[in-house]
Amino acid sequence: MTGLSKRLASTDRRAQILDAAEALFIERGFEGVSMPDLAGRLGTSRPTIYTYFTSTEAMLAALLERRLGALWERVAPLLPQLATGGAEEFAHLTRELLHERELLLLLHSGGGPTFQAHRRAFLHGLETRLEAHRPALPERRPHLLRLVILTLEAATLAALHGELPGGGDLPETLGAFVRGGMDRVLGCGQEGS
Repeated sequence: MTGLSKRLASTDRRAQILDAAEALFIERGFEGVSMPDLAGRLGTSRPTIYTYFTSTEAMLAALLERRLGALWERVAPLLPQLATGGAEEFAHLTRELLHERELLLLLHSGGGPTFQAHRRAFLHGLETRLEAHRPALPERRPHLLRLVILTLEAATLAALHGELPGGGDLPETLGAFVRGGMDRVLGCGQEGS
């Protein structure tokens, strides 16, 4: 039991509730967590939690939004190198994604329709941010944005199977795989470019 501290600012209390919810979602699965479970984990009453969140769905939405911001801070600086780079750049992307362990586990902590809708909204938000960077990317890399999403999915599977935090040789293997596929799809390997 974590227990709520008595003297926290509203934003800090909200963050504390979100942290506990995230841990429970990962531990039990999103559909396996109720407001009474969360109140028990925090050592507080349900009305206290309802002051900040109306439902576990609202908590999930807030968690994914918070995690999207953190993920974007890691991914955005890598986009120019991914567009012109090779396998090592995708390996670097994979290593960065593996540092977002809680997000990766959270993205697969549920299976029901509500959870899946929130997961799709998260991925759509990431795609929207990636699309906003498309004008800055070279024309020859039209599939790059999808490859970032696929790399996220591969890193998520690694997180689910305990391949964290460094990922062993996963980053290099995935980087070579993605680069080889990219060369094939774009005809780069055949042109020698």
